[in-house]
Amino acid sequence: RGYEFVGLDRLGARKKAISISFDDGYRDLLDHGLPILEEFKIPATFFLVGAAAGRTDTWYRAEEKILDWAEAGELVRRGYSIGSHSLTHARLTDLAPADLKREVSESRRILEDRLGVPVTRFAYPQGHFNEAVIEAVREAGYEDAWATQSGDGSRYQRRRFRISASTGLVRFAAKIIKIRMGYY
Repeated sequence: RGYEFVGLDRLGARKKAISISFDDGYRDLLDHGLPILEEFKIPATFFLVGAAAGRTDTWYRAEEKILDWAEAGELVRRGYSIGSHSLTHARLTDLAPADLKREVSESRRILEDRLGVPVTRFAYPQGHFNEAVIEAVREAGYEDAWATQSGDGSRYQRRRFRISASTGLVRFAAKIIKIRMGYY
């Protein structure tokens, strides 16, 4: 249909562009996602939780392994982009100002230190944000921030469609149609 896969940094450069991003940093991406991305030469951004490397998640699945630092480093070596998904995957809108600042800024610092690349993008955990969260992200020096479907599309309220294992082909196609028809 004439669409091109591009990195998040080139998303606005083409009208028919699609960008792929993954939140959380689940280890199963290495077995299931990475082979497809590499086979079709699809760029992607991985939004990682700064304090979760090598652990299991504590926010959704509770038993899923998270990429360790060597595995995350392999993504960088293969040319994939890394963004921050907070320090602990906390619901940022519920945090006191000092905790919010720590969640946003410490995650960036840890990811940059451990992976040796600039981390300039942020994805809001569960897509939740408010003005205080946006300001914390801005103050931490991120270039932009990504939600899931909500937001006005501006620099710190960029929108993404959430696709999960339960989305299915019919719901996925419906989301694409909405984009093409301008409803998104």
